[in-house]
Amino acid sequence: MNATAVKPLTVLEQLRNVRCDQQIQQRHLAGMIGVAPNSVGHWERGISAPNIRHVIAYARVVGRRLVVARNNQVVADLATVLPRLADLRGRQRLTRCDVAERLNADYGYVSAIERQTRTGVGVRLSTLERYLAALGYQINVAPLPEGAS
Repeated sequence: MNATAVKPLTVLEQLRNVRCDQQIQQRHLAGMIGVAPNSVGHWERGISAPNIRHVIAYARVVGRRLVVARNNQVVADLATVLPRLADLRGRQRLTRCDVAERLNADYGYVSAIERQTRTGVGVRLSTLERYLAALGYQINVAPLPEGAS
């Protein structure tokens, strides 16, 4: 008997499933998070990559949150980690050069990611997923804590 590997759902696939279960229209969700009406559909179909701030808002609308995890253990809420990415890198005793090497990128690319998240500009979900993977972390979707909205 051959075991077939099941590919885990991406963050956007998980959020799409929740949105569909709750029967929230893409256009309605787009209005709630302040993006163009066709943006959500484009993200869910992989046509365009969303800014992480929009994905955090998407998750909240459908009653979820994005968390940073390591070995399937939640480390922190992603929204609280974003302004402190360099601290997360430092906990792993990695320099920007180390991360750049792991990403096959240059030092300036890593610096830009950390600066953009620190200043609130934000980065694309895919960029942040790659950065965190280089540190040994991943982004997971989790329910909102009781009483949060």
